[in-house]
Amino acid sequence: TLNLQQAIIRIGFSQVQGMVMMFSLRSRILQVREYQHEVTWVTDLSLAMAKICHLLAPELKISPEEAFTLGLMHHVEYLVILGEAAKYTVSHRGTSISRSAIAETIRRVGMQLHSLIAQSWGITCFETYYHETTGDAEDPGGRSDVPRCLDLLQQILIEAMAGGKPEIEIEGIDNVKLKDYVKTVVVRSQTDIALL
Repeated sequence: TLNLQQAIIRIGFSQVQGMVMMFSLRSRILQVREYQHEVTWVTDLSLAMAKICHLLAPELKISPEEAFTLGLMHHVEYLVILGEAAKYTVSHRGTSISRSAIAETIRRVGMQLHSLIAQSWGITCFETYYHETTGDAEDPGGRSDVPRCLDLLQQILIEAMAGGKPEIEIEGIDNVKLKDYVKTVVVRSQTDIALL
């Protein structure tokens, strides 16, 4: 595209909004080299999730625009927490927060932070799908189908992107299509990384 208006028309407002927010967070965190590996990994995973969710939108029974945004921002709280860790590192002259402390923070407050981000950024598709839950943080078994599918898809992508051979199967999704999408997105991601 030649300008922002064309991008919004071609891609869709929510996708452009999500990408701007994610890359804005990413660029702020990357000013501190301490968490570069983690930020790159989360960004690659988020983009892969967005691409596959966009393709799976009919299977998820949601619009392609919402599917893309949900995939892209599925674990945006990771970037927010890494951003806070990077700010702490700068303000404390290089003293960094351990990776285990970051992981524990994500485990303890990740879902609540996810909801707060959705509310503050006005991303309504988060509220629509993430608040249709009957479970709680300790027992997510009652969660609606979309977040459950996204969690399973993320597990598949993490294993595939790490070079493993995951069992690519999600109940309620055409698994032949899913295998093709995962293969295409993972191969493309690895090619993009190799070109860097």
